[in-house]
Amino acid sequence: MNMEIEIQKIIRDSSTDIAEMVKENIKKDIVNSLTWSVREETSKLVQEFFKNELAGEVKNALENVKPQLQVELEKAVVNIAATAGNQLMENAAKNLSHSWNVQKITEALFK
Repeated sequence: MNMEIEIQKIIRDSSTDIAEMVKENIKKDIVNSLTWSVREETSKLVQEFFKNELAGEVKNALENVKPQLQVELEKAVVNIAATAGNQLMENAAKNLSHSWNVQKITEALFK
């Protein structure tokens, strides 16, 4: 049987199923499109609301606690620097120790 004839037979025999599947896919596409549109519009509205209604209040609240934030930020920076420095010293000590061990092993092997 010719391939074209087989395809036509399949389409003819399955036309109802195919039409239903097409309808279902169209419905899914519509739902997905609406879902994305709703998300996008909601996001725009929330951003606009925040910008117009809340941003000033948030800025004022931050301004009120700015001195405390600066103190805590300075503490955090010092803590981070100390932690990083300690880690660097530990790594250097390990590397140095490893270097001495390699040197001792090399000397023992080649004496």
